[in-house]
Amino acid sequence: MYNIMINLTNNLKLTLFILLFSSYIIYDKKPKLMFTEKGEFKQFGLDESKDQTIFPFYICIILIAFVSYYCLLLREGNYV
Repeated sequence: MYNIMINLTNNLKLTLFILLFSSYIIYDKKPKLMFTEKGEFKQFGLDESKDQTIFPFYICIILIAFVSYYCLLLREGNYV
């Protein structure tokens, strides 16, 4: 069938480590910005009275992954 090969570069490995580490820290600390008082995830939305936030857990994790990978690329001098 298909021979799919994923090349894990050092940047990708470090990004995955940063992502997993930051996910664990955020989930362990459960900041009020992303979690309810019961420790559950807040929904995405603009209404604060219904336990909604514009910074849900999954969006923050995605942003951390993109920013960390891009910073690692910039460190090597790959600007594009």
